[in-house]
Amino acid sequence: MTTKEFLQSQKQEWFPKSSTFDRNEYPVCGSLSGSFFYRLIPNPTERHPPEFVFIKPDDNGIHSLAMKGHIAQWNMAWEAGHLRGEILRAEMPESFSWLDNYKDANIYLLPYSAKHGYYAHQHLLNLLPARTREKFGLPLTKRGIWPTESAHWFLDRILPKDFDQRLSRAMAYHIWPLINNSSRINRYTKSEPISLLTHNLNYWSPFLNKIIEEKLLLASPTPYKNEKDRRNAVKQNKIMPQGIYMDSPRMGEFAWYGEDEAWEVTKELVGLANKDGQLSNIIDAIKSNRVSDDFSELWSREKEDFERKIYSKRSKIKVSFVEIDNAIPVHGPTSEVHEDLIWEDFIALLNPKEKQIVICLKNGITKLSDIGQYLGYANHSPISKAMTAIRKKAKALINL
Repeated sequence: MTTKEFLQSQKQEWFPKSSTFDRNEYPVCGSLSGSFFYRLIPNPTERHPPEFVFIKPDDNGIHSLAMKGHIAQWNMAWEAGHLRGEILRAEMPESFSWLDNYKDANIYLLPYSAKHGYYAHQHLLNLLPARTREKFGLPLTKRGIWPTESAHWFLDRILPKDFDQRLSRAMAYHIWPLINNSSRINRYTKSEPISLLTHNLNYWSPFLNKIIEEKLLLASPTPYKNEKDRRNAVKQNKIMPQGIYMDSPRMGEFAWYGEDEAWEVTKELVGLANKDGQLSNIIDAIKSNRVSDDFSELWSREKEDFERKIYSKRSKIKVSFVEIDNAIPVHGPTSEVHEDLIWEDFIALLNPKEKQIVICLKNGITKLSDIGQYLGYANHSPISKAMTAIRKKAKALINL
């Protein structure tokens, strides 16, 4: 099979017709059992909060087989949480030696692609019904394996160039009624005067990961392959430190199966991510034109620069900056760490009628404050770059 023929076959698999799907069986998300990799695995009784780290490709722009293999093996040991490094240290490639610096951290590894964010957000995609995916031109693949699989080179060739923007709009369309208890986002009316400027899915994916993990932790352990494995587990548990027990990996299980279950998980996701009403309160404030700044002094220079560059005597724009706290950390090119807080843009909204822009950043406490130095993500000013992108889009929408 030639490369062209292979890519065509993959495109047919990832973009079939939605009419071929049964809503009772699609969309789906579930796990493979870790028993394909491990006979026994340590389980902490108290799980540490997760953090997510994007792994850049090598100098040739690809994830090598060794990198892909380690990412898959690391993520498949998700049951071990922060103990993953203990069971994989002997097999760890040199390029991942930095993980030894974070032995108490529950880290998930995400392949990074400059062309799309599929690997980080594939399970958000797996929440969407076929009709929504088709509406926004998104893949309808039935793949729904959690945790994140390894990188696939062909995705750079078959996914739409604006995949991230499509998924961002589709996700906003999907969840907006749950956040705002009203109509769809970007359907501008007198009662719904809000347009979406930007929407960073790195806010939602970690919360969804948390929900999936909690569901799959309820799965039963796989039967021991033989009596020797059972005796070994008993022996290991006699010497395990308090708070850790050894067992066979859990069975593969579905986190959701079909459209109804996916919608229930979507409601869980919004409930978890909108805890204490942080997000819905911002939306309500925009609609009633009563947003007040609630923004860290850390970004005062970026705020002043944004306001100065978008100001127009002809069309005075009101700009408000707010922040959402306690987001789950995602380390990558779009995040920025200051002391023990990791910051990233989350969402920017426009009320064209009131000529009001609201920019929302998210932050979360991190144990990996220096990780950007190891992975080459430090000092790239991602917040400033995000502000520039928001300003350009806002100017285009309100004809400044």
